[in-house]
Amino acid sequence: MIDTGSDYTVVQREVIIPQLDAEGMELSEEDAGNQIVLHGIGPTPLTCWVQPAGLKFVDDDGYELVIPNPVLVPMPLDPTDGSAAKARVPSLLGRDVLRQFSLNLSYDPPSVSLSLKD
Repeated sequence: MIDTGSDYTVVQREVIIPQLDAEGMELSEEDAGNQIVLHGIGPTPLTCWVQPAGLKFVDDDGYELVIPNPVLVPMPLDPTDGSAAKARVPSLLGRDVLRQFSLNLSYDPPSVSLSLKD
């Protein structure tokens, strides 16, 4: 999901953990200084781990661009909290990455495209 209102890129645990495992890395959960608390998305406050990452983009011609950018990984919500079971923050591309692109929206035909800024 593209979220122009989010300061940060958020990636769900279910998405990032297999990717980290494939690279022989682990989610850096143990460092308390490696956390950030978000307000305004999903169940708030939402505590996330800051995970160093590289985001890979592939254009229509198959060319790849990797942008080194940390991502936020939401901590598991408290299962005893009834609202936690229904609340889930989707993976989203935030302004930390989007600022490197021009965002083009079209309603007819419906499309979204990102063009790398010079």
